[in-house]
Amino acid sequence: MELVGRPAGNFLAVSPPSAYNAMMRPATMCLALLVPGPLIAQGFSLAPFAASNGALEESPALLGLAATAWSGPVGFRLGGAMDAASSPAAPLLGLGPSDGPHAWSADLDMLFAGGRAGIAIGRVSPGVFVGFGVHGARRLDGTTATIPVWSYGAGASLPLTPWLGADAEARYRMPHESDRSRLPVGVGGGWELRAGLSLHIGSARTRTVFRPGADRARAPAVRNPAGTVRPAGPRSGDIADARAASVLATGESHLGIRYRWGGNTPAEGFDCSGFTRYVFARHGVTLPRVSRDQSWAGRAIPTTMSAFRPGDLLFFAGDDGVVDHVAIYAGDGWLLHSTASGGRVRYDHLESSRGRWYATHLVRARRVIP
Repeated sequence: MELVGRPAGNFLAVSPPSAYNAMMRPATMCLALLVPGPLIAQGFSLAPFAASNGALEESPALLGLAATAWSGPVGFRLGGAMDAASSPAAPLLGLGPSDGPHAWSADLDMLFAGGRAGIAIGRVSPGVFVGFGVHGARRLDGTTATIPVWSYGAGASLPLTPWLGADAEARYRMPHESDRSRLPVGVGGGWELRAGLSLHIGSARTRTVFRPGADRARAPAVRNPAGTVRPAGPRSGDIADARAASVLATGESHLGIRYRWGGNTPAEGFDCSGFTRYVFARHGVTLPRVSRDQSWAGRAIPTTMSAFRPGDLLFFAGDDGVVDHVAIYAGDGWLLHSTASGGRVRYDHLESSRGRWYATHLVRARRVIP
């Protein structure tokens, strides 16, 4: 392979075949750094995206794919992109054959996703990231230039389903070469804007193993023939249990009330957080409106069955790791909640076929009864 010109500073000026190798070497190193990721990862996501890279001449449109290994709210992401006309999607977009890549990028990023830490603005989860990578372009004379870059930025994700989200992101790219006069023409620093989808795979949460009978001796609850749970009454002198019994009695008085997204009252129906907020308000406990915000109320307790008491709030998340459901723990493995899948306020047991989903998607528990 023939070099056309000399390397200047930290960028490469090479013939078109070598440009691909220059781009892939850093990407391969980034991939090696991610190898330990799956060993500690609690979930993965794949994200196809479209981008406009203002750090390259004429801000070319790029199509790319990124893969992220998550451990709690922190993720490590490896991604790459090339100009739309050269990408595998070009035939689907009706673009003619290309004579080779005209623009490209590859990045390794470390991310912090607010939604996975219970931070959200409405349904939108913010996030930030920093990274290192390369980007480059083909010039009019047929030569290519690829330079290493540092980058940082912020993004937002809107959950569409428990396993699919819509993402937007802004990234600022800074050339590793400090002497800007040594950068090749058409390749430098600037903003890149992205939009795409994220497909969540596996678990992005801490799975809780339900151990039947772990707290049966303490739980003031029994099962009646109708399959519901009714508190058996507080232990003498135990004020916390007395308040819990009252809370559960209030909640149980609304069994069968229909589920309605955004519902706050028995007349209009309840969603999950509208139900818990309404019930606890009857007993002097004020909760935020949505489940993600409620998951920070009161004080944290371990997500193990032996730590739960009747009246505690349990929080659940889908595969994106974002809290999206809350239930009142009624003791002996029972949940009292308003659930969309059940269509109404109802009880579910963690050992039932329905309850197993909740048993494996539990991410947080809070004690809000003083």
